[in-house]
Amino acid sequence: MTGQSPIASTRAMLREIALTVLMIGTAATAFFLLLFFFHLFGLLLAALLTLFFFQNWACARRNYIRNFNSALQATVRINGSVEKTARAFSTSGPLRSRCAFYARQLAGGAAPLHAGIASGLPLDMETALAFSLPIRETEATPPKQLQTVPETEKQNNLSTAYQLFYLIFVCIVICFCSLFYDLFIFPMMESMLSESSISGEAAPLASNSGWIRITTCLVGLGVIMFYVTAIIGVPSGLLSALGVPLLPVAAAQKSTTLNALANSIEAGYPLMHFCEVGLMLHRGSRRKSFLQALNAISNGHTETEALAEAGWIHKSDRALLEGSTPRRMSEILRTIARQDIRHANSNLNWIMAIMFPALILCLATGISLFTSNFFSELYGLTLSLTRPR
Repeated sequence: MTGQSPIASTRAMLREIALTVLMIGTAATAFFLLLFFFHLFGLLLAALLTLFFFQNWACARRNYIRNFNSALQATVRINGSVEKTARAFSTSGPLRSRCAFYARQLAGGAAPLHAGIASGLPLDMETALAFSLPIRETEATPPKQLQTVPETEKQNNLSTAYQLFYLIFVCIVICFCSLFYDLFIFPMMESMLSESSISGEAAPLASNSGWIRITTCLVGLGVIMFYVTAIIGVPSGLLSALGVPLLPVAAAQKSTTLNALANSIEAGYPLMHFCEVGLMLHRGSRRKSFLQALNAISNGHTETEALAEAGWIHKSDRALLEGSTPRRMSEILRTIARQDIRHANSNLNWIMAIMFPALILCLATGISLFTSNFFSELYGLTLSLTRPR
């Protein structure tokens, strides 16, 4: 990456400029819609446009962060120069400014782990352990065994995101049609009714249209909230606090922690030091799990009890880990990580299998009630206009 050709550098620069223009254009479009519509429909449409951009941006950023951590781990594994790797990533990408600062700190003699934390880089636990463990132990640590998991998670999340986008698009179409009815069709029908001396018969139509629009907007905003929390993972601990089963974003984070823990166990790294490193790296709900494990160890609990207290394993898995050799324990933890990924994808699939048709049925029911009422009123209006006076 350090020896990029001028053509590759130009292409990378053009991609960054295109993404920046897209981001500014999306924000300007959202502001325009909110300013001129000043309505839930405008908010919903602006949110859809923003989510289309944010989906691509989040996937690209996660993939970049994953590659960055893998590059650092590979550099440490071969006893290479971390500073050169940081300078390579400082030429382009969303972390280029942080990587440049990281490279300057490394050039000044700072420790790689502490310099990475001070630079605000999104280091994962496996990268932090690669910096913390001795070189001979790091070389013995096997590479990630879940190389295909990120791609599986990406495909599953992408399929679910498209289903959610479809729901949001349907909500926007319904809102647009109901708004078009209120602005053009209903006033025309009302004037025709007034001319035929039977005014007021179409009044229920206006209330039905408003009720459908409000209901549709609430459904759309609920779908957007589910997308942000379940697919994007912001905030990551909200769904677990609400009792929602494990989903892929949280499962991927937990899998990274379990694989790093398996590596540390094989290298003989104490669990207390592992938790201390986690406290330095993470914030929010992920930091809370490391704090719970550290408190459990400080209170005299065993390591398996501390893992259960932190929520990294189920209490039923404690019997498998008790009395196991370090190598056997690391294998069990990696197996649990793979099972969590599969269970999370399964949970997301059955949640969508229930939620998607239920919301479609809810929207279809509201539309059918409105259309039946509308056509009955339209039929009555036609009869009243054609009736001889």
